[in-house]
Amino acid sequence: MRTDEYRRMYEAEDSFWWYAGLRALLRRVIAKSAASHGRAPRLLDAGCGTGANLAMLEEFGEGIGVDLSSTALEFSKRRGLTGLVRSSLLNLPFASGSFDAILSIDVLYHLWVADDSTALAELARVLKPRGTLILQVAAFEFLRGSHDTVVFTRKRYTRREVRNRVEAAGLKVQRITYRNSLLFPFVAAARLLRRKEETAASDVQMPGRFINSVLCGVLAIENAILSIMSLPVGSSVFCMATKEPQ
Repeated sequence: MRTDEYRRMYEAEDSFWWYAGLRALLRRVIAKSAASHGRAPRLLDAGCGTGANLAMLEEFGEGIGVDLSSTALEFSKRRGLTGLVRSSLLNLPFASGSFDAILSIDVLYHLWVADDSTALAELARVLKPRGTLILQVAAFEFLRGSHDTVVFTRKRYTRREVRNRVEAAGLKVQRITYRNSLLFPFVAAARLLRRKEETAASDVQMPGRFINSVLCGVLAIENAILSIMSLPVGSSVFCMATKEPQ
């Protein structure tokens, strides 16, 4: 990811509709997972970026954040976060079975994750038996656009590709769905229209307060739908998987 994109993310992550809607979904999922352990769980944010999701994890237990980027970790420190480790996902510096739940949001598709199968195997290794992996990646190669250039996207996935890779890592998929679905036609149109732009540009552009509130509302509706059913199309693939006891 370009260095200036970390600053843009840090400044927008608390309120930008994309992040706010995602974090509302994650908070509900993590709360359910944490409650199932009956104690303060140990939680890993694998690819913590500028730290907003890690800060949310710490509401439920001990949060540890890993990122390969020193710039990302510096921004995370500005949030007062301390459980930070610089590491690649391909060789995590933790003992096997260290975490009750692992979050990896919009990370696995980056160029610096050269082998997604190895990364998933590492996440599975450090996950405790009966632990949960919560994963999100970018969907559909035809949506590749200038934002992918900015964040160094290696690959965009289909739901089947994610399922196959997660299961190959030895995890059992409990839920897999597309998301960012209600806004999908607009996202797709914007991506396709911007393909001819000569200069790569970030999608993290804060709209006016009213528009941002409307978009947050749309994602709140979508999150309610996702609580009862999966969605057949969207700009992201969202997956929850567990590690079965051996």
